[in-house]
Amino acid sequence: MLSDEDWWTRITAAETLGRIGDKRAVDPLIRALDDKDVQWAAIEALSMIKDKRAITPIARFLNHEADEVRMATVEALSAFEDPGVVKALQDRVKNDPSAEVQRRCIELIREISEKTGSTQDVSALVTMAAERARGRSGGKLDDLLIRARQQHCSDVHISVGLPPLFRSAGVIEPLEGQQVLDAAAAKRVLCDILTEPQLELLEKEQQIDFCYVIPNVGRYRANIFIQRLGMGGVFRIIPGIVPTFRDVGLPDYLTAVTNNHQGMIIVSGPAGSGKSTTLAALVNLINERKRSHILSVEEPVEFVHTMKQSLVNQREVHKHTQSFANALRGALREDPDIIVIGDMRDPEVISMALEAAETGHLVIGTMNTTSAHKTVDRVIESFPPNEQDAVRLALSETLRLVICQRLLPRADQPGQVACFEILPCVQNVRTLIRDDKVYQLPGIMELGRSQGMRTADMSLEALMDAGKITPEDAYIRAVKKETFEGMVSAQFLAEIQALEPPKIDDDPSGDGRGPMPSGNPAPSVGSSI
Repeated sequence: MLSDEDWWTRITAAETLGRIGDKRAVDPLIRALDDKDVQWAAIEALSMIKDKRAITPIARFLNHEADEVRMATVEALSAFEDPGVVKALQDRVKNDPSAEVQRRCIELIREISEKTGSTQDVSALVTMAAERARGRSGGKLDDLLIRARQQHCSDVHISVGLPPLFRSAGVIEPLEGQQVLDAAAAKRVLCDILTEPQLELLEKEQQIDFCYVIPNVGRYRANIFIQRLGMGGVFRIIPGIVPTFRDVGLPDYLTAVTNNHQGMIIVSGPAGSGKSTTLAALVNLINERKRSHILSVEEPVEFVHTMKQSLVNQREVHKHTQSFANALRGALREDPDIIVIGDMRDPEVISMALEAAETGHLVIGTMNTTSAHKTVDRVIESFPPNEQDAVRLALSETLRLVICQRLLPRADQPGQVACFEILPCVQNVRTLIRDDKVYQLPGIMELGRSQGMRTADMSLEALMDAGKITPEDAYIRAVKKETFEGMVSAQFLAEIQALEPPKIDDDPSGDGRGPMPSGNPAPSVGSSI
C-alpha cells in the first residue's frame, strides 16, 4: 500500500501503520521518507511506533531550509525520549537560525528530562541563545535587554534623568557604567524600536503597550509612555520557554482543571505578581493534554504557544483586534473551546466573559486584585446594583477556580517565588457567593484544606518551611502576623512594630459603650442628650 500509485492511499497506509504500532512497519516507513507526498505522514507514523531505528532517518530533516519543516521534525523526534534526541535538540539550539525552533527545542529538552528523570540545565541553553544574538543586536536598547535577560532580571526601566535601571528579585537598581539619559537620549533610544503605526498611536494615546522581539533572544512586554520629564519605557522580560505548572510552583492537584469543559477560572494578584506566567502555564497544560481550540486575547501577546494537542490562536489587542470586547464578540463565532482573556479590566469584558462561561466555554482570565475573596467581589461589583443578584447567581454556577498570587524574594537562590491563595468553587463556596456572603470566604478557606483550598498564610508557611523564603518576609506579608511572630527575631519584630501606627482605643471610657463622639464630651449617665 505504501507503493500504491494513488498518493492518498499511500498517506492513509502510513497513518494506519502508525496507529497499529507494529515494528515490522518501520523499514517500509523509513523508505517512505523519500516520497515527498508521504514523508510527513511517515514521520508521524514512525514517531508513534517509537522504534529507535527511525531517529537518524528522521533527523536528516533537521537541516531542511524551511523553518516549519525543522519545527515538525523536532516535534517528531521528541517522541523517542532518547539521549541522542536530546543531543540533536541541543545542537538545534546552538545552530538553528529560527528563534522559534530554538525555543521549541528548549521546551522539548525540558519535557524529555522531566519524563526520564534526567537533569538538563535549560537556563544555560536560554543564555546560550541570547549570547549568540548579542553581537547582532539592533542598538543600545537591545544590548540592555539582552544583558537584563542574561542577569535574570525581570524588568528594564528607561527614564529621563537616570541611567537605565534593572529590576532583580523585586529591587530596582541603576545599571553600573551607564550614562544618565536626558530627554533627547531617552526618546531616541525608545523611538528607535517603534514602527510608524506605533509612533502614531503613542502620539494619540500618550502610551502604548506592545511585545518587542529580539530575534534569537526572546520577547519583551513593552510599555512606552509620556511623563513629566519626557518619554519613559518599561520592558518586562518574558521567559524564553513557556512555563509549566512545576515552573510556577502550582500544586499538582490543580492539574485537574483540564477536566473542566466550561466555566470560569480567574488568576488574580497585584500588578507585577506573575499572573501572565501562571496564565501561560494553565494554557500550556491544556495544550499538552486536550485536543481543543484555544483562543486567547492579550495586550500584548507574551508567551507564544505552538500546537501540541490543541489548536491555539492568539490575538493581540490593537494589532489583530480593536479591543478585548471586540475580540470576545467575535470569539463566540470562532468555535473556541477555551477562551483566554489577558486582562478582565472593565465591566463589558467581565460581562462577556460570564456570558461565554454560561454558554459552554471554559474562560480563563486575569484580574488585578489582592485576594481571592476580593476577586469574587470585584466581578460582582463591576455591575450596577440592580444587576448584582443575577450576577451572583451566574457566578456561583460558572466559577470554577480562583488563584490569587504575589511574588516574594527567594531565600535559597536568586529570583522570586510565587505565593498562591487557592479558592476552588466547591458547593459551600457557591452558596456563599449566591447568598451575598462573600465576606465569609476567608473563614471557609481556613477550614477547607481538604477541599484544595489554601490561604495566603498557608502558602507562606509552606514556602518558609521549604527554605524558599525568610520568616521575616513571611511575617511582612502574612494576614495573621501572630502566626509568624515566634519565628522572627525580637529585634526585627521591634523594628516593624515601631513603624506601625498606634492602635486606637475603641473604648477609652472603659464602660463598654465604645468610642466617644469626636468634638463632644461623653454625656454622663442620666443626662439628657
